[in-house]
Amino acid sequence: MLSPRQIVLKNTVLAEDQRSLVVGQTFDTVSKLSLLQLLDETPDTTDPVVAAAAYHRLMGARSYLRMLVTIAEPITQPPVSVTGNLNHKA
Repeated sequence: MLSPRQIVLKNTVLAEDQRSLVVGQTFDTVSKLSLLQLLDETPDTTDPVVAAAAYHRLMGARSYLRMLVTIAEPITQPPVSVTGNLNHKA
């Protein structure tokens, strides 16, 4: 079974369309303003339960936005750096 990310990456047209959408200035501005709107709507409270709920709401929105932006980025392995002597018998 393919994950949602694998589905996007497998469909090259969808992946290209998504990448072109998120690199634009309009998307960047609107997404940041949306997060600011959520922050503006955060209740001013000293109740720890309400404050925790508001915090998790903001973190969830940030996480969703990050996934939306990166879902079509190809997965790459970091380069392997080999230094030193790998001969363990030396």
